[in-house]
Amino acid sequence: MNTAESPLTGRARLWQNRRVRSLRALSAGVRGFPGLRRAALRIGLPVAVAAALLICYWLTLAPTITDRDSGELATAVHTMGVAHPTGYPLYLMVGKLFDLLPLGESARRTAFFSAVSAAAGGGLLCWILIALTGSGAAGALGGLVLGLNWWVWPQANQVEVYAFHVLLVCLVLTMFVRWLEQRTPRRLSQLAFCCGLALTHHRTSAFFIAPVLVWALIATRPVRVLGLARTVGWGLLPLLLYGWLPYRSAHRPPINWDNTSDHLLYFLGHVAGIQYYSFALADTRANAWVHTLSWLVKLNEQFSIVGLALVLVGMVGMVRSSRYRALGISLTLSFAVVATWAAFYRVPDRDPFYLPALIVVSAWCGAGLAYVLAAVRARRLDPRLARLVPAAAAVAALVFPLNMVVRNWKEADRSEQYQALENVAAAVYGIPSNAVLLLVGDQPNGDYLYYYAGMDRRPAPSVLSLHFMTYPWDMPLLEPKIQAVAIEGLTAAPKGHQQAWLVNAIRERLEPSRPVYTNAWVERAPPGYVLLRDRRLFWLVPPPGIPQVRDTSATDTLVDFPDDSGSLLDLTVPSSLKRGEPFAITADIRWRGIVPPEGELLVVFAHSSVAEDAANNQPQPPGSRLEMVRLAPLLFALTLPASRPGWHYEQTINAILPRRLEPGSYHVFVELVQDRAESPLVPAGIVTVR
Repeated sequence: MNTAESPLTGRARLWQNRRVRSLRALSAGVRGFPGLRRAALRIGLPVAVAAALLICYWLTLAPTITDRDSGELATAVHTMGVAHPTGYPLYLMVGKLFDLLPLGESARRTAFFSAVSAAAGGGLLCWILIALTGSGAAGALGGLVLGLNWWVWPQANQVEVYAFHVLLVCLVLTMFVRWLEQRTPRRLSQLAFCCGLALTHHRTSAFFIAPVLVWALIATRPVRVLGLARTVGWGLLPLLLYGWLPYRSAHRPPINWDNTSDHLLYFLGHVAGIQYYSFALADTRANAWVHTLSWLVKLNEQFSIVGLALVLVGMVGMVRSSRYRALGISLTLSFAVVATWAAFYRVPDRDPFYLPALIVVSAWCGAGLAYVLAAVRARRLDPRLARLVPAAAAVAALVFPLNMVVRNWKEADRSEQYQALENVAAAVYGIPSNAVLLLVGDQPNGDYLYYYAGMDRRPAPSVLSLHFMTYPWDMPLLEPKIQAVAIEGLTAAPKGHQQAWLVNAIRERLEPSRPVYTNAWVERAPPGYVLLRDRRLFWLVPPPGIPQVRDTSATDTLVDFPDDSGSLLDLTVPSSLKRGEPFAITADIRWRGIVPPEGELLVVFAHSSVAEDAANNQPQPPGSRLEMVRLAPLLFALTLPASRPGWHYEQTINAILPRRLEPGSYHVFVELVQDRAESPLVPAGIVTVR
């Protein structure tokens, strides 16, 4: 029986047909919209790569200062000061914008700036490779291996200048590729401007820029004087940012290297980095070969043999390509120049100077994958195999980065690195605001200044760098700070006696009520003063220094010093401690010698499950809850006499309980270390960690 179709059924079928046509259009993806497809590939994928890198950096981001220049740079960004040569004006300006974000303390905000910079650099390299090869897999591989390798990742999650250096070099490379696509005067000016920006940050950018910019200028035909002058002008324009340094120097910020506002020569020497000229090309050929081979071995560990094969294919392919031969030759020259400079640069840690060369290696790796895919597609494959090629490319683009994540995560993770700040907090605990700190070394100066100026702690003691007082030509740079602490008539130290002479001279010129602390080694204390050392700082204090107290009971010796010069009678530790907060330990010490040598006290917190093994000095299994808090040195006193019979010295030591310690109940053990000799672990009580 035939029945007529109802109007409702027909309308529903009409809507159903429309939905089917829409779904078919969507299922075809962007094939019907080539512009949308190109946009998704050239914009969406680089953004995704940058986002993936940023997530990794965020999860391993340092919560505070770490090591080397971290404290100085964080303080310079927060207070808008003048960092060490070459000043890094662009870094300080952009970093200040990130310093305004509500992301914890100042150092964490500046570390986030490093993370964004490195992630953006990886995204730019992904865009470059897509523009060159048209392969999304090649772009993803190049961008991810750049951001996740052992050299870039540790720089991207802490306060350092090298992550921003990576971004600026990638920006120069991006502008060079854009100029290769369309060789117009406008794009040449953009390339020159980006080269100038890179030179306002790190001077090693010049070794990468020179081959690129020279090639671009030579290839520009015809050469017009007006056009050349315009290009040079755009390249020099960013260098005006260096004018920010003397402007800020005139305001006397806490970090004020070289007082660049006081004399033109100070400014020029600071910008040129003349302090580092003695390191340039100063290493021997043998050492250069050793460092180069070490870098290549590490490169093999990160990229594997297959990855290095892709690098070689990409390098040869670019040089042989008729379209991108200029880029291939420029990158090869840049790689050679940067690697040579880094190999012969005589500094302890030269790995960051290889970063521009690493950008080239990552670009070659991505390009190599694209050339391999093109060679596979050129063969007449079975259609079923041909459909597997994109999937294989995607797998290859993910295998290398995932291997780097697994290999480098633990080493690059800085999310629990509080040690640098905790050391400073323990050292300055109890120091009055009218004190004077005389510090030696770039990292101690930066860390202590960050603790006060970078974290806005007021009032704060005066901090002076003894490094700048050891040379006559540097003394004028310290005049403002010397006058601020009312030190008059101070001259440069005589050669060979800088630190001790300066400490004594400053102590004699200060008011007696102003205590002086220093991490410099001094051979003798000023008259009438005892020299103590407590957690990296010597303390010049009026006598009697450490008090002697009478033995109230026949206390047995807890542990003897390895050289038998003294004994630790007792150690009093609070029963309840909170992570990250200072606490005081009272040590009862009996000295037998007239001049007791330096000793270190190790306080070991062992969880109940491993306490017995710790007491027996048994090796602990991986992951066991055994933590050591180094309270070193315990005591150093040049004029401290031996304890009187029936008396002992009672010293209070301030410490910070590390935040890495998990809450729970811990057994406390003590160990004395002296001249590489160690005493056994001795139990000293039980504490509760909150």
